[in-house]
Amino acid sequence: MDEKKDPIYQSTLKDNWVETKGWAPDLVRRILKRLRRSNPTIPEESKIVVVHSKEINAYAVTGDYIYISRSLIEKCRDEESAAFIIAHELAHKDLGHLEVIPSWAKSIENLPNWLESPFVLTFVVLNIIKTWFTPRVECDADLAGLNFCINSGYDPAKCIALFDILEMEAYNRRCHYAAFGPDDECDDELNENASFGTKFNIWVFYLISRSLPIRDRREYLLQKLEARGIPRDKRRRLAQRI
Repeated sequence: MDEKKDPIYQSTLKDNWVETKGWAPDLVRRILKRLRRSNPTIPEESKIVVVHSKEINAYAVTGDYIYISRSLIEKCRDEESAAFIIAHELAHKDLGHLEVIPSWAKSIENLPNWLESPFVLTFVVLNIIKTWFTPRVECDADLAGLNFCINSGYDPAKCIALFDILEMEAYNRRCHYAAFGPDDECDDELNENASFGTKFNIWVFYLISRSLPIRDRREYLLQKLEARGIPRDKRRRLAQRI
């Protein structure tokens, strides 16, 4: 969609300065080009918008645009950290987390009039529940984003180092709960085999904070790397690096 016709872009433009020239836009364009080259599922029309804002944030919305604050880019230690942020948001789009109606449902035609409205409404509600009330979407986007980065030749250890940056930022804002989550003693609360009580606590935490514990997200990805053949002792060295 043309930026002049995109209401979210226009709203962002009213409240913030969108940076189009300089090292930060050049960096995100270079990253996007590299990610696209090795991941054909990333749409060609995807665009990264650098917002000159004090908020440390990045988010994807419906349409072609992904927004990342200049402040967050400045926190990144290297290109890998920035690439992982962008890849995570691209993964949300690729996994269909932002679709109000699933793409396969759009292809269903010739529904009776009496069934069309309930059908559409049902999928809208189900997708909102899936996107806004299911912590797994963030884990899935983390893993898919990391895969995008690995396919593009980025060092996964440096990509995961992003969580160290986010953790330090949480401490600076005195939001220790953002780093540790509901259980200060455990960094493995996102394990698929966790107990029902742990999963329930994470669900409540996600509903309240709209995020997942930073340390647990890091541990989840480190375990996925280990499952690919990285031995546990090397995984520990990766953790020490971040």
